[in-house]
Amino acid sequence: MTVYSWPEGVPTECFGVTDSLDDNRVVTKSESGIVLSYSRNTFTPRVWKLSIHMTRTQYELLIAWYRNVLGGGSGWFRYTDLAKLDGTMATYMMDSVPVPNGTQKYIDVDFEFREVPA
Repeated sequence: MTVYSWPEGVPTECFGVTDSLDDNRVVTKSESGIVLSYSRNTFTPRVWKLSIHMTRTQYELLIAWYRNVLGGGSGWFRYTDLAKLDGTMATYMMDSVPVPNGTQKYIDVDFEFREVPA
């Protein structure tokens, strides 16, 4: 799979960063009442919520990249490692469509990033 770069001209500095673990279990219950579970994958991804402050023009660049490069969010991309925030990079995919908050010249855009295995 191709891993893309964050769009040029769109800020990377984020705020309000929180994370959670994805539920990596598949649970089945038999007719006898026995409950079984097993791992869906060998990798349990973290899901990150964050916001980035940007201009309307930067948001338009972001959406063009999201639609045309990431294919509406299905592609993988490199971004600052949110677990470390030390300048190293990690690979993510969008877990939801970026959501703009505000209608002024500057807006805060909310994201959900999902870790992907390196």
